[in-house]
Amino acid sequence: MYKLYYIISPSTNGIYVGITNNIYNRWRSHLWSVKNKGRHKLYDSMRKYKDFCIVEVGNFNTREECCIAEVNHIRYMQENNIKIYNHTTGGEVGFSKEIIDVDSWKEKLRLARRGRKPAKGMTHSEENKEYFSRCGIKRWDIYGRYPAEVIDFPFKESHEKFGISKTHYYRLKRAKSNDLS
Repeated sequence: MYKLYYIISPSTNGIYVGITNNIYNRWRSHLWSVKNKGRHKLYDSMRKYKDFCIVEVGNFNTREECCIAEVNHIRYMQENNIKIYNHTTGGEVGFSKEIIDVDSWKEKLRLARRGRKPAKGMTHSEENKEYFSRCGIKRWDIYGRYPAEVIDFPFKESHEKFGISKTHYYRLKRAKSNDLS
């Protein structure tokens, strides 16, 4: 089930139109972008005015139906001179190639990241390592461990039968091969 939503503010009379399959998570994602200096005119306004809220407008069975509704809502608002925060005409998920030149965008990111390595030189104290270990053990005790036969199947079958992630699957496989050697 897909949902069409508005993010609105009485202070700005502006509207952002979006689609999602989980309205709560999408709202939290927008708030995270506001907090972490996301660069979008919606987020700039949300930082300036604190009265934004999310409103569910409609439910759709397929993503395609929801995308069509989003395009129609944005077009209606543009035709009626209603202030909107959307950069695109809608109907797509993620950024749109019609707004920016993707190659120049990638080059700009590459130049901005040059010389930077994430978490380079980062170390954890022994206390932190012990804490992470306890959290991991507690997580396995709460949610359960995967049975031993999970690695007897190819990943795709294991994922379907046991719900194991690719990361955990290959970690278990590596651990078993290390035990045998």
